[in-house]
Amino acid sequence: KTSIGETETAGELHDRLCFIGADVLLETVDLIEEGKAPRIKQQGEVTKAPKIKRETCHIDWDKDCVSIYNLIRGLSPFPRAFSYIKGKEFKISKSMIESVDPVQNAIPGEIASVDKEKFSVVTGKGLLAITEVQPENKRRMTTAEYLRGHSVSVGDRLN
Repeated sequence: KTSIGETETAGELHDRLCFIGADVLLETVDLIEEGKAPRIKQQGEVTKAPKIKRETCHIDWDKDCVSIYNLIRGLSPFPRAFSYIKGKEFKISKSMIESVDPVQNAIPGEIASVDKEKFSVVTGKGLLAITEVQPENKRRMTTAEYLRGHSVSVGDRLN
């Protein structure tokens, strides 16, 4: 068993599990060779993880910021969560929760603030800061890099 870090993405967990798995495999092979490997029958029914479809990756800004944050973490680095900005697909690799409090007089998906490093988006409940993106047909980059070449303003909408 291993815990998942509060900010850890699926890709980071995968990389960490590679090292843990290698150690466990070596220990298991040694136990099998010595005849001391425990044999524990699996309990319960077999379950399959659902296939990740494109619709699963599209961000629903009406959801709360924690759910959207976890969706982004769970789909990074691949296939990545996405939205649209100014009619173009916009993949989001990293984000951070700015506030879990409801934002008054704002529409989910609306950009609430923009600074040099990030921009914040209103969710169904709370604010989510976008910190790493991949614009349509471009490479993955920090939001700071993206903002140096693209105009993003308060009031613009992601949908």
